[in-house]
Amino acid sequence: MGEVKYVRGMLLASTLNKPSRVLAQSSDLFLGDTLITGKKGFSVIQLNDRTTVSLRPNTQFKLEKLNFNLANKNALLTLIRGGFRMVTGLISKNRNASTSFRVKTPVATIGIRGTKFDARICNNDCQSENSNLSKKKQQSSSVIGRIALLKGRAFASQPNKKARPLSVGSAIYVKDKIKSQQNSYSVIAFNDNSRITLIADSTMKIKHHKYAPKTSKQNNALIELIRGGLRVVTGAIGKLNRSEYLVTTHTATFGIRGTGFDLFCDGDCKKTLPIKPPQSKECKYFDTHGVLDIFRKNAPDADKSLLVKVWDGSIDFKYLGCTFELHQDETAVLDGKSSTAFRVINRPAIKEELEKAPRPDKVKIPATFFPESPQTSTEPAPGLYVNVRDGDIQLTGQDNSSVDLGESESGYVTLQGAASRLSLVPAFMTYDSIPVPSEFSSESSSLINLIGASQATDKTFQCYIR
Repeated sequence: MGEVKYVRGMLLASTLNKPSRVLAQSSDLFLGDTLITGKKGFSVIQLNDRTTVSLRPNTQFKLEKLNFNLANKNALLTLIRGGFRMVTGLISKNRNASTSFRVKTPVATIGIRGTKFDARICNNDCQSENSNLSKKKQQSSSVIGRIALLKGRAFASQPNKKARPLSVGSAIYVKDKIKSQQNSYSVIAFNDNSRITLIADSTMKIKHHKYAPKTSKQNNALIELIRGGLRVVTGAIGKLNRSEYLVTTHTATFGIRGTGFDLFCDGDCKKTLPIKPPQSKECKYFDTHGVLDIFRKNAPDADKSLLVKVWDGSIDFKYLGCTFELHQDETAVLDGKSSTAFRVINRPAIKEELEKAPRPDKVKIPATFFPESPQTSTEPAPGLYVNVRDGDIQLTGQDNSSVDLGESESGYVTLQGAASRLSLVPAFMTYDSIPVPSEFSSESSSLINLIGASQATDKTFQCYIR
């Protein structure tokens, strides 16, 4: 199944009905091996799909299954005791990775979707480590939203990073560019209870999103529609700091007053919308009592336009230096040729693409998406702790409770098998002295301190036993 890349201290392999083996660097690993590190031991292993694992001291880790050369690739590993830090390989990059790559523990199963993460079963040892790190600042989550509903396929990407496939529960971050494919849509729930439905063949970018209930003046959100359409319902940011919740396109900006509305560009917003200001210096719009079909007959370039419909509350429609209000049940079209906004008083039939996707306020959001109250206790109780450093995982407890964890998030499972999301990453995981396997080399091994204190780096203090 793989090989040992590094050993410090003792590393044994125990296999059913076979004598235990003492492992060293380059030793082979086999199906059914239970790897055992000593109380001060540490090891790095690599599996055949390029998954690398740092095994903590006093750990038992079993290699149950690794089908890498088959069409149906899958892996199953078991953490019996102790903990590890893992960087997953090729199997976890499958579309259904959360079911094809799993790690079992005594209280939960970890479904992996391609990630860097740590897992540790704590007794009383984590409490003492956490106490030594009490002055360290605990890491808060950078997750601002999650996928609440998904039909078809959608992807999210950060600048200069590869796009990641989304699924229900996947984490969303500031600067994410989210794309939905044809015949697909996704509903995104944000931590301030605002929601956005991204319709089929559409792209949006989250430029800013900050929600801090106790400092409402600092709250803000800026969402850019790049292509296609979206349906928006505002949350706490739109109520606490109304002027700082904005939705934009290449040409228009929509100021929110606590509302729900739909927005649609014909194709690429940047290419289809006007770039020249109105001929008149006065900001005017034209009311029409006709339906949208009549408007289209009179405006040859109406297919190259922006359409907005308010279904709750009101918005400020700002374009090319002009502003006017749109209220509930009103629709406006910004003509791509004349740079003129037409307000249709009798609400017309909206684009079919919008109607195919649900209004976001009609979608139920799981209570586990965002913790209701901040984490106050700093003393880790016994149980399983998981910390995600990149990617996302699904943590399912033995009682069938389940939470999705994204980058910079941590989860906890009680000894009874109840899974929950922590609002802060425990200090003993944030400042773990065991290195991430992808950042480890034998040359840096002398810097590892297994008891958590600072260690001199002068080579005269190194000691070797052969």
